[in-house]
Amino acid sequence: MKKEIFVVLVTGIVLFSFVTPVQAKVTVEVNPNLELFSVVYILAFGWKDPFVIAPWNYTRDVLEYFFPYRNHEAVKYIRELFANDSSYIDRDYAIAMFVDNKTLVEDLPEILEKFARDSNFTEFYLRHRKEYENLTSIYRPYLNITEKLHRELFGRSFKDYKVELSYSLYIHPHSGFTNTTAYYVGGILHAAGVSRYQGICTIFHEFTHPLVDQLVTNVTFKNVSYYLSGIKTRYPKITSLDPMHFSNYTIYFKEGITESVAEFMCLNAGVPRDFVRYRNLLYSLFLTEDFLEEIERFNKTKHENETLFDYLPVLIRHMESWATEDNVSRYFDTKLPILGEDFAESVLDSRRIVIIYGTRNPDKSGILIDQRAAERLKYEVKEMFKSTYGTQVNVTVKFDKAVIPEDLRQNVILVGGPVSNNITRELNDVLPIKFVKYNGTWCLVRNPSNVTWLGSFRYSERYFKEVTGDFVSCAKGIGVIERIRNPWNRNRILVVVAGVDRIGTARVVLRFPYGTEGSYMILGKGWAESGFYVQPH
Repeated sequence: MKKEIFVVLVTGIVLFSFVTPVQAKVTVEVNPNLELFSVVYILAFGWKDPFVIAPWNYTRDVLEYFFPYRNHEAVKYIRELFANDSSYIDRDYAIAMFVDNKTLVEDLPEILEKFARDSNFTEFYLRHRKEYENLTSIYRPYLNITEKLHRELFGRSFKDYKVELSYSLYIHPHSGFTNTTAYYVGGILHAAGVSRYQGICTIFHEFTHPLVDQLVTNVTFKNVSYYLSGIKTRYPKITSLDPMHFSNYTIYFKEGITESVAEFMCLNAGVPRDFVRYRNLLYSLFLTEDFLEEIERFNKTKHENETLFDYLPVLIRHMESWATEDNVSRYFDTKLPILGEDFAESVLDSRRIVIIYGTRNPDKSGILIDQRAAERLKYEVKEMFKSTYGTQVNVTVKFDKAVIPEDLRQNVILVGGPVSNNITRELNDVLPIKFVKYNGTWCLVRNPSNVTWLGSFRYSERYFKEVTGDFVSCAKGIGVIERIRNPWNRNRILVVVAGVDRIGTARVVLRFPYGTEGSYMILGKGWAESGFYVQPH
């Protein structure tokens, strides 16, 4: 996401006079103004608000330190300011716009300045400087390559690169720039491993936006605009709700090329290639696989002083060969894995989900546990679609023996594995992640026979790697969330939420529907596996 701010607010004119310094300066900090706003937001909406991302110990310190000011006029101001944002998407962009217009241009509303004085916010901020530094120091070594790569790829760069973070509030990542400085603005990612790499690549992404904006114009990409038409045909609901990325083909291609350049920079900065491959698949809607291949090809073959601006005609010719207006839907059928967007699109279209729990378990208490899990999922899914998309969804819970054929033609969520659920048992052999019994123990195995391609990534806080082969694990307490095209109606999506035992089912029920990237996710004790598979209509 990119916003042309800072200079726009002051002068109304953005000057693209990029410079080529000998050594650009990269700074990373938890911005005091952002953190001040974040503290007031927490007081206004509470620590359970989905945008609050700080560890509990820090959030508790916020609530205790600022308790006397919980009814401050600034808290009421922020609460009223965002009161009408009915969905997560609305709140997401409202926060980003507020930050743009008020925070980093040193134009904080007087009411927030008063809160800072009254509460002695500076003392709180200084008390936590070590925590801030511990996290921000992770990013700096990776980012020092930014200016060098920008100059090599685009023939231009900024003099300074500034990363401005909120420690406690999720702020949609976006960029701003002046004639000499590029800014990244966003919420910090707290966990190690995957989150660290995500943060680094996202920072590269936002730093690169203003350069790609000069590369991609209405004229240059007009003849390949059919790619966006293909995506809109496939995801009409999702794309209409996200004009920041899909409103026109120029914006769409800017996002895809920016992301692919960011992934190229990640590879050169030392981010593991397996992670970059994983992220590339997450962004598949933006042609990232082909764009990244083009950027790597350009980098290997370019002449001295040649830039992506010079390579642009070649890129366009190659795009015309990937697909045509007549076969672009087939192109996406072979390229796009099943993602969370597919489930969301299908539900937004039909507004209906049927959750089915099993009755096969000989232990009646197990049936009751699955029923309660299904009811929990009903609540969570309804809340997710209401808060994220502002949409009411009709969700029905049924046990497997009460299901009629029409139920199976809807968007379906199956709770429980083949031991407990008759429908899961019936589908088990065609599931990309299937349940297999070895020597009396239930295990999970990869089953690529029903998909055209399957890629898997195993990770923890200590490692991230692509894995191959069929076998996954026979460990106790593991569970899977997997999405497939509904075999009874391929225009709908079927989701399996199940474990090899009760603990495994409980583990994945607590995770769904949030935070389940990719086509499937397996959760174990201290590790997880996410994967992607292509399953055409």
